[in-house]
Amino acid sequence: MEKYAINFSGSWSIEYLKNSNKKVELESIDFESPFGQFEVSEGQINWILDHIKPSDDIIKMCNKIEIFAHEVKFDVYLLVKSEWKKKYSFEGTFIDALIYIQKEFIDE
Repeated sequence: MEKYAINFSGSWSIEYLKNSNKKVELESIDFESPFGQFEVSEGQINWILDHIKPSDDIIKMCNKIEIFAHEVKFDVYLLVKSEWKKKYSFEGTFIDALIYIQKEFIDE
């Protein structure tokens, strides 16, 4: 099962840990991304970054996109005094992750 990190700082991100320290070839997507940054590599979500929590409309839109139904393991990290601290882990889809972010991320 693939592992992703959900990171909370002044923004939030979802990052494919396998690709976190290497250069990847990004693929074009056939839908308009509702996020500040969105990357796909090897047919999988590679990176999502935004500073605004996902709205119900964004989650509803993503629910119609097949790549968001992929089930993976998520480790949740908080930036505390310049250090990443692991808070929580769960398995689920990217829709589950967006719902989690919607509930837990505090817009600043």
